[in-house]
Amino acid sequence: MLTARNVLISGLLLRAGMLLYGLWQDANMTVKYTDIDYNVFTDAARFVWEGGSPYQRSTYRYTPLLAWILTPNVWLHPTFGKWLFVACDCVVGALIALIVRERGMGDQKAATYSALWLLNPQVATISTRGSAESV
Repeated sequence: MLTARNVLISGLLLRAGMLLYGLWQDANMTVKYTDIDYNVFTDAARFVWEGGSPYQRSTYRYTPLLAWILTPNVWLHPTFGKWLFVACDCVVGALIALIVRERGMGDQKAATYSALWLLNPQVATISTRGSAESV
């Protein structure tokens, strides 16, 4: 039976697999999986961590808050931001299910609408490549 819980777990596993595959691709192939903007985010986070401005990175055009949020890319692990984006993606899927249930559409529709987000490979690719859209 399709449940929102099963969809959420499946979506998380899909993203974890894609993210891990992306790490392999980045290390072993000429064409990188990671979005170039992720490197921009990380550079901006490094500037912030060192007491500077994220806008010292000439192509940084995002909110300074994003650079602050991603400082663990510098001091914890370079993939921190990707895992954060995956978590936010999954929160969006859970919120979709919650909103559908709150509108009285039932658990089956909640799971179905949530699946449209969480099991969509295009959506999963965006967050696992390091794009901050779900944040």
